Amino acid sequence: MRSAYFLFSAVFIGYLSNLMITPLFNNMARDLGVRIENLGVLVTIYGLVAGSVALFAGAISDKYGRKPILAIATIGTALFSVLLALSWSFPSLVIFRVLTAVMAGPLMGCAIAAIPDYIDASQRGKAVGLMTSAVYMSSILGVPIGLAIAGGEAHQWRWAFFLVGGLAIAANLMLLFGLKRLAPANPELKLNPLSILKTYLGSLTDAGRRNICLAYACMFFAHGAYVTYYPSYLMVNRSLSIQGMTLLFMFGGLAAFSATFIAGRIADRSRRARIFGASTSLLCLAMLAIVWSPADASTILLVALPIGLTYMTSDAFRMTSLQLEALEHTDPKTRGAFMGLIAFTSAVCISLGAAFGSAFLAYAKLHWGAHQSPQLEAVSHPNYLQAYDLLTYLAIGLMALAAVFLIRSRQIAETNALPQET
Repeated sequence: MRSAYFLFSAVFIGYLSNLMITPLFNNMARDLGVRIENLGVLVTIYGLVAGSVALFAGAISDKYGRKPILAIATIGTALFSVLLALSWSFPSLVIFRVLTAVMAGPLMGCAIAAIPDYIDASQRGKAVGLMTSAVYMSSILGVPIGLAIAGGEAHQWRWAFFLVGGLAIAANLMLLFGLKRLAPANPELKLNPLSILKTYLGSLTDAGRRNICLAYACMFFAHGAYVTYYPSYLMVNRSLSIQGMTLLFMFGGLAAFSATFIAGRIADRSRRARIFGASTSLLCLAMLAIVWSPADASTILLVALPIGLTYMTSDAFRMTSLQLEALEHTDPKTRGAFMGLIAFTSAVCISLGAAFGSAFLAYAKLHWGAHQSPQLEAVSHPNYLQAYDLLTYLAIGLMALAAVFLIRSRQIAETNALPQET
């Protein structure tokens, strides 16, 4: 399991680089003089670029090994995170965000693909739980620290990305000196677009893998549409302070971080579909609870904390189950390619979801009248998010559909495992 902690550092940096930005939208908008709706493009373009890079990086890691790809990716993420912090205008912010995405793109897919290379089969559930926990560790430590560093001054958001750069350097050193260099899984692989495309299309002819990809697509599109503006919704529409948002990220991340270790141990084949279905149901109820809550500015933190804990814990069980299911549908020679396809699907769909959410909220603000929910105040605020509750309902529907695809994938796997009659 020692190698799993080095792989954890790569996943942590990949997610921190992505997650850090949305809670800082308010500061960035004030510092650079742009509307907060326009900053959604930073999430969209990051996901599209990172996913596209992951698509090819997965196959490259099959040919040359996981360690070199992870080492290059972490040091590149460090460099461009620092340059992002030095951005002087919105165009420069976009350019450095794109370059950061190029470097960070391979981290998640290659790290997950490396689990069977370094971890015994009996420990893989725990390892997948640890990888998933990296997402929430970035919420526990990275995002609250970044928010604390940013404070109330508009320009101080930059220090949050200096922090990302420093942590990426630390991850690079851990991978270089802690992870063994193994023989490539598929050194004969031809690295041309046609061969790689054939590998991916071959993966999708398998019904189990196809359902997994559809589950990822629905889940991450919903996540992109809903979560991108969730911090801004709480701070602007519901008047939650930046200190309250910091507490919400920290405690929610702590609950999810703890839950991933439990999920990794119990998400065996006979339980995984049920875990995914039950956790999705709880997560959707938490989403409904926050938009239906009548809480005002004085009580919103007391309401948001238990709801956030429920949401994050449920999401931890859901993500761990899905990651383990995807990993079990791979074979050694194309594992990197398939996990790259998963990373591509996730990144592109979360980006499209963020773009859809941005367009939907902008359209609502431009064309719809004042929202009629009596609990929502400050509708005259320039960054007020109109009709966010409708966006929530759409996300819930897509998350339920993701559960259907995961359950179907598990049914196919269990049917294929049955002895055939002769």
